[in-house]
Amino acid sequence: SPAAAIHLLRILKVLCSERWQAWPPPWDLVSDLVRLLGLWLRAPIALGVGSVNEELLGPDGVLVQYLLLAPVLVAAGTTGELVSRGTRPIAGVHHLGTAVNSMKCLGVVFTHLSQAAATHPPSSFASQLLKSAAEKGRASPQHRNGGGDAAQHALVLSVQAMCRCLLFRGSGGAQRSSAGSPTERLVRVSLQAAAALLHPSSMGPDRAGFPWTGEATPSVWTMAEVARLHAAMRGVREVVMSGLRGALSQPSCREVASIEDEEALLRLLWECRLGAQGELDAAALKVLAGLISLSPEVARRFGGLSSVAESLDPEASASSGATLAALEMVSR
Repeated sequence: SPAAAIHLLRILKVLCSERWQAWPPPWDLVSDLVRLLGLWLRAPIALGVGSVNEELLGPDGVLVQYLLLAPVLVAAGTTGELVSRGTRPIAGVHHLGTAVNSMKCLGVVFTHLSQAAATHPPSSFASQLLKSAAEKGRASPQHRNGGGDAAQHALVLSVQAMCRCLLFRGSGGAQRSSAGSPTERLVRVSLQAAAALLHPSSMGPDRAGFPWTGEATPSVWTMAEVARLHAAMRGVREVVMSGLRGALSQPSCREVASIEDEEALLRLLWECRLGAQGELDAAALKVLAGLISLSPEVARRFGGLSSVAESLDPEASASSGATLAALEMVSR
């Protein structure tokens, strides 16, 4: 029963309501409540309890209710203000626990949605939500809030909040943060959330876009189901790419980022592949793999970056060979 999650959400909504604008809520309590919600949502995934996941889905389900609240919680953790920051860049971390736990919980919600679309039988609600979110994200700003599906709008806003946190290190010149710093922790959990959305399963094959299941006996997918899954994963990848472009191109109001912005974005994500101790970050590689699969043009721009070629082979140039090597690395 989702009763526990519903009660936690109700408490969080009260703490994040307008009555707390003048007197900020107890941030430690907000952080603990979001952490408890995330742990509760993680349990069905760990236990493989599909029946609970069905109760979480739907326009009024727990997952959508958290998507509606997530942008406010992330804004509270990063700015101390209980209002969504829209497309404005993040300048600092107000309360690390609230920011990190809100993003972790968002990653668990993304995992539920992507796995619901990629396991058999696929959830029609999850598949349609992921697919249609791209159309919502492409809509002009004046049409995003008027009408339409609230779940789609909530997903787009949550992805935008995640993207601003993911590119936090890019503020003021894309400088890497020190190991264990608030900025570094927020970037890493944001990468994990993005990877959870772009790749439906952390078990089995990591290459999103193809149906798979954790069952011992593989299920048989119809061509129509496979087509819907491809459309859903492409839709959500477009939403993430759009959110990253928007976060990087501030304070511009352009609808589409320039080629230079996109190359800067790919360069920043490539720099994120290494953790604080020099280890490979699987989440960062999954995010890159998902985004460069959007189009051959994006893949060529990524493989043509001098920083990619130099990091793979100090003597290599930005040639087609370097492109192939880079694409193979991030597809593993």
